[in-house]
Amino acid sequence: MARGAIPLPRVRGFELAAWQGNAAAQTSLGAIYLNGYGVERDFESAYGWLSAAASTGNPRALSYIGLLTDKLTPNQMRHARSVMAQRLGQRSPP
Repeated sequence: MARGAIPLPRVRGFELAAWQGNAAAQTSLGAIYLNGYGVERDFESAYGWLSAAASTGNPRALSYIGLLTDKLTPNQMRHARSVMAQRLGQRSPP
């Protein structure tokens, strides 16, 4: 396992909790995608999960979002928020 990698079963555990609306898990999952720990680095997915957590006032999520603002275009950020809001409204993974 690469340094900093998170075992896939643990990533899946964060995903399950994040889909249930757990802001701490959403923040952790956003950080996992931001850094590529155990998954392929994906800034849009990171931004989507972090935005969901930030909408609850999670300060850690807000600080991570600050790291992503120079990595995504405004259109990518809008798209990530829109997709995440739609998926979380259904409360089921894609």
